[in-house]
Amino acid sequence: MSNKNNIPKHWQWKKLGEVCVIKNGRNQKNVFNPQGKYPIYGSSGIIGYADEYICNEGATIVGRKGTINNPIFVNTKFWNVDTAFGLCPDNNQITDKCLYYFCKGFNFNTLDKSTTIPSLAKTDLQRIEFPIPPLPEQQAIVSKIEELFSELDKGKEQLQTALQQLKMYRQSLLKAAFEGRLTNKEVKEGELPEGWKWVKLGEITEKPQYGTSKKCDYGVKGIAVLRIPNIANGFVDCTDLKYAKFEKEEIENYQLKEGDILTIRSNGSVDLVGKCALISKRDEKFLFAGYLIKLRPKQNQILPKFLINVLSSCYLRNQIESKAKSTSGVNNINSEELKGLIIPLCSLKEQQIIISKLENKLTICDKLQETINQNLQLAETLRQSILKKAFEGKLVNWQPEVQLEKPRNVYFYQMQVLGLIAKASKEKQIRHGEMTLAKYSYLLDKVYKIPTYYDYKRWHLGPYPPEMKKAVNNKDFFAKDGNYIEVVNAEKLFGYHNAYRQSIEEAVSELAELFSSYSIRERSHKTELLATVCKVVEDIQCTDPGLVCQSMKEWTIELDGEGYKNKAEKFTEQETMECLVFLKKKGWDKKLMEKQ
Repeated sequence: MSNKNNIPKHWQWKKLGEVCVIKNGRNQKNVFNPQGKYPIYGSSGIIGYADEYICNEGATIVGRKGTINNPIFVNTKFWNVDTAFGLCPDNNQITDKCLYYFCKGFNFNTLDKSTTIPSLAKTDLQRIEFPIPPLPEQQAIVSKIEELFSELDKGKEQLQTALQQLKMYRQSLLKAAFEGRLTNKEVKEGELPEGWKWVKLGEITEKPQYGTSKKCDYGVKGIAVLRIPNIANGFVDCTDLKYAKFEKEEIENYQLKEGDILTIRSNGSVDLVGKCALISKRDEKFLFAGYLIKLRPKQNQILPKFLINVLSSCYLRNQIESKAKSTSGVNNINSEELKGLIIPLCSLKEQQIIISKLENKLTICDKLQETINQNLQLAETLRQSILKKAFEGKLVNWQPEVQLEKPRNVYFYQMQVLGLIAKASKEKQIRHGEMTLAKYSYLLDKVYKIPTYYDYKRWHLGPYPPEMKKAVNNKDFFAKDGNYIEVVNAEKLFGYHNAYRQSIEEAVSELAELFSSYSIRERSHKTELLATVCKVVEDIQCTDPGLVCQSMKEWTIELDGEGYKNKAEKFTEQETMECLVFLKKKGWDKKLMEKQ
């Protein structure tokens, strides 16, 4: 997944077997219980329940046989059968979700050495090498992955909804067409228009024919044989062809002709039974396999394009699925059942008009569906791109937390912090009075985790440390320009090293971007609102709207000329709720509620 020279230097390369225990699955016969507490997992998902478990919660399922490239994260204890491995992380080295997302991005098909059913060997899994960041960085990477995946899932859900709506529109169009309402103005419910009639499929097609049972394969020098995967939505898909050698008589027997319709007669999914493809001139060179049935329309009675659209309509689908459904797991429809399907029939002239109208409308549907499918494929491509970047160290800009000792001269350090806030803000065309300077200082301390060593109190105009006044009144480094505080003697103040200087400048830049669009008066109001809500969340350690509003009400204001008795009066409930939403979106709520 990653080049060894292409990852951060502080990451380590490890083998999968070094960071997790790979547990073999076992037969579930003796532990199976439909009322069991623990799920039983195969390579594709849950297949039952058991009274015992093999793997603890937080493990990742990777298929040993069958579905080998679809890892599953399991957040409960579970039993895995012998077709599935359970990867149990060593949490001193790797988090459970970090292991899972590595597996999601790894192509296990590259380890498949089988010639029949896809399979993986435990030793091959154990030898997989991959880069591992430190645990705190793993957590940051997982959080970012899940944030981005959540956005992708929302988009995917909208696309799936659009596909479903398109499917419903198609069916409503086909329903109208084959009830005669596309070509007749007045059609009574449940009746066919004048000149229409109900007929059996066997009356307007030649005898249905089953395909060849001869085994076909890739790379054989012979004739291509159409199979179930080649039956697309109304046409033949030639991207996955297998071949076989045939005698002349066989070729003549299974030959296709333009206008023929191939339909799937047997499948584990009832949705696929009866799915059809119309044979074009290009497809006449192919033969067809035994799980397909050939229908040849009598074109003096019914047009092939009319018939294939009828067979796709809800009315015919309902007939097909009711005949095909089986409790054995394989759904079938035979030639006699196909011949017995009831379809609506009109004149050839009216059929042609209906085909023309349908093609105009369905072409638009096809283009929309193609666009939606392309976007769905793009979403999956983006998902893999995110995982690739994650394990190359390119997804999050991680800065390892440096444990610094408390400065010897805390007072001078505090003046540096205040001076850097004032200086960086001024460069962004924002100037601070003592109160807004205090609020920025508070946000840097509590949200950006830049220590200020101040004890912030609930003050009239927001969080404020009374001891800060001594710093801003130090005339060696600060001066007042009206209500604004300016830095003086900057070379001396900033001449001494401050390990947080870059972090302070970046934090102030982000805050300035947040507030710069407001007027001076609005900016002061918004800054106080943000700092106030942050302080409340920090104090009560929750973001419950009711509790936050109650705490705002308890924050009294006793300041001449202020006009408000408490913060709940000063800031509307809507403002407070919008601020809470902002905190959650930024992830600041979690930082404010971290144990100090």
